[in-house]
Amino acid sequence: MSSNRVRIAVVGVGGMGAAHLRFLKEIKEAETVAVVDVDAGMAAKRGAEFGVPGFTSIAAMAAAARPQAVSVATPHPAHLPAALEALRLGLHVFCEKPLCSLVGEADRMIAAARRHRRILGEMFQYRAQTPALRAKEVVAAGRLGRLLRVNMVHVGRAPRSTTTSAPGAGPGPARAAGCCSTSARTTSTCSRG
Repeated sequence: MSSNRVRIAVVGVGGMGAAHLRFLKEIKEAETVAVVDVDAGMAAKRGAEFGVPGFTSIAAMAAAARPQAVSVATPHPAHLPAALEALRLGLHVFCEKPLCSLVGEADRMIAAARRHRRILGEMFQYRAQTPALRAKEVVAAGRLGRLLRVNMVHVGRAPRSTTTSAPGAGPGPARAAGCCSTSARTTSTCSRG
C-alpha cells in the first residue's frame, strides 16, 4: 500500500467497529492494517472479513501491524484503557462517542495525548451530515437574526451500551449527558434576539 496513507487499526470490532471498518475502506487516505477485540473469535472473524490480522491486545497488534493510529470503537467503559494504552504506545487515537463516562477520565486521556504528543479525537459524525451543515449555512447567512439559544434533537434509538452503565452506577453517559445521538433526522428550535 501507498506510504502516504495513514495506517489504522480498529479496536473493538463487534458492534460500531464493524461500521468503522466499512467506512475506512471508503477513505482513500486510510489503510486498515489490523483489528483488535477482546473476543478472539470476533477478532479473527472481522480480520478475515476485512483482510487484516486480528489480535486480542493493543500491544501485540501495535508490535506486529505497526499502525500510526487506532479507531477505538469498544463499548464506552473500555474507551479509557484502550486509548491510554494506544497513546502510551505512540499511536494517535480516534475514539467513538461518548469519549468516556466521567470528565476525569477524559482529562486523563487528554493529558496522555499531550504527554505522548499524539492526537486524540472524538467522533462527531453529525457535524458533517446534511441537516447540521444546512443549519450552519442558515445561521452563517444571518437568516435567523442573532441567536440566543438553539436546541437540536436527533431522533433515533441509542445503542444499549450508551444508555446504561454498570449496575448501581446510574444512567449511562448518553442518558445522563445527552451526548450520543443516533439518527440524522433532526428537529430544531431557535430563539432570536
